Amino acid sequence: PKARSHPDKPGCVQLVEGHRRRAAWFIASSNPMPVAVLDDLSDRQMFDHNVIENSQRADLTPIEVAKQIDLYIKTFNVSQADAAKIFGLKTQAAVSNKLCLLQLGPVAQALVSDGTLAERNGRALVSITKFQKGAAEKIAKSAAKLDPELRESHINEEIISVMEKNAIDLKDRKSVV
Repeated sequence: PKARSHPDKPGCVQLVEGHRRRAAWFIASSNPMPVAVLDDLSDRQMFDHNVIENSQRADLTPIEVAKQIDLYIKTFNVSQADAAKIFGLKTQAAVSNKLCLLQLGPVAQALVSDGTLAERNGRALVSITKFQKGAAEKIAKSAAKLDPELRESHINEEIISVMEKNAIDLKDRKSVV
C-alpha cells in the first residue's frame, strides 16, 4: 500500500490506496503494516487515487458515487466535465445525472442505494422532487412494495398524475392572480 506523511499528525501516515489490504492485514497480523511513503502527493492526488480505488469496488451504490462526485467538485472546484474524466464517466451529462440523485429525499435515496429502485427510477423521481418532495418519497415507497418489473411503469404513472394535478393547481392560481 501507498501512503503519504500525515499533514497534521507528525509520525503518522495517510493511506493513498490499500485500505482493504490494511483491514485484512490487521485481521491477520498484530505487526505494523509496511507502506511505501510518497510525500509529494497533494490533497487532490490523494482524492484521485481514492476514486480509482473505490471504482474497483463492485458494491459502490449510485448514491455513494454521487456523493463522492459532489465532494470532489466542491473540494477541488472542478467542472462536471473534469469530474467525468476522473470518475470514468463519458460525459458531463452523466455526472449531472448522478448528482441529481442527491436531490431525492432520504427514503428515495435509501431505496436507490439498496437497489430496490433502479438509478433511472431515482432520476425520474427527481422531476417532481423539486416542487413536491413528499410526493416523490410516497411514490418511491409505494413502488418499492411492487414486483421489480412493475416499478418503473408505476413510478411513471404516478409522476404523470402528480404533474397533471400540479398543472391544474398552477393554472387555477394564474387565473386568480
